[in-house]
Amino acid sequence: MRLLHQVNPDAFRYPMLVTFTLRVGPDLPALVALALRGFKLWMRTMRKRYGIKRYVRSVEILPKPQGWYVHVHALLDCVWLDLRDATTEWEKLTTAYRFNIKRVSVSDCGRAGAVREVLKYATKHLDGLTSDQVDELGRACRG
Repeated sequence: MRLLHQVNPDAFRYPMLVTFTLRVGPDLPALVALALRGFKLWMRTMRKRYGIKRYVRSVEILPKPQGWYVHVHALLDCVWLDLRDATTEWEKLTTAYRFNIKRVSVSDCGRAGAVREVLKYATKHLDGLTSDQVDELGRACRG
């Protein structure tokens, strides 16, 4: 909630919701590190290429029968982003296979809703985890 109040939704003139996914895997610390490192490198490249002014991001982690599903949700302030180019760059950095972009409506509190949408993933699905999964999640996300 503190982060939500620190982010000014009105600062996002051209809000775009982007989801960066990774393949499901058993090594949660490695997946979290890959997601965060991949996002940082992706932003470094795309910020210059497409003039991304600002962003807010969170990581969503879900347990699956095959392991952990880790992905990054980000709200970018970006006039335009080429889907093929953005996806290719993400795949190059992470070998991921899915990438989604959705333009946010700026009417009807769309900006504030988009910020809430991104930030909710930080705590989504925690109620369904076993105590061992909570411990593993805590160790993987430390720092």
